[in-house]
Amino acid sequence: MGDAIDPGFVDAARMRTVAVTGGDALGWLDALVTADLRGIAAGEARRSLLLSPTGAVLATFTVVGADDGLLLFQDPGESRAIGDLLARYVLSADVRLAEGGPQPGEGPGDAWRIAHRAPRVGTDITDGDLPVEAGLDDLVDRDKGCFLGQEAVARVRNTGRPRRILLRLRSDAPLEAGVDVEADGAIVGALTSADASEPGSVAFARIRWDAREADLRTTDGSPLLPA
Repeated sequence: MGDAIDPGFVDAARMRTVAVTGGDALGWLDALVTADLRGIAAGEARRSLLLSPTGAVLATFTVVGADDGLLLFQDPGESRAIGDLLARYVLSADVRLAEGGPQPGEGPGDAWRIAHRAPRVGTDITDGDLPVEAGLDDLVDRDKGCFLGQEAVARVRNTGRPRRILLRLRSDAPLEAGVDVEADGAIVGALTSADASEPGSVAFARIRWDAREADLRTTDGSPLLPA
């Protein structure tokens, strides 16, 4: 999907927030998430994922350094709250989680998410999708020693055989979520989110891996090009 969302730009007013504090906060969170959080400074932002033990994307979020810990910003349109997902791993660590911000809901609109390459778990990313299949492999630090799901991610990287990939596409024709995508007359995926607020349209699309570089079109024949 190209470069991931700029971690320095977060629509904080529309995001679910979680404060992570306590003496073990940094080391504890770093051992769980895909971003390398070592050396994060107050005000610095790093985009990250939380994966299942089998490497599936559970949540996308941005980590921001704070004077007394860390702040996590998550799209409230994702049904699995990052605070709830992380709470099960606190155990005896000196870590406190405090959630705030908007109540669960739609969160940022499709126009913002597509423009900032921010796919949503549950909409563009489905259960079982690995980071590379969600177009978010750039959010997995390749030099990091340990995080949840690391072995599964490494296995797919070594074999190079993902099942699908999320692409950002554009068209001169209006696009709508749910529309099938074809290549050589066969359906190879579908649009998951779309924005036609400006001339032309941009969209996220989940596409079969073997069709990722094919001549893609909607079922009515409208060409789809990389955005």
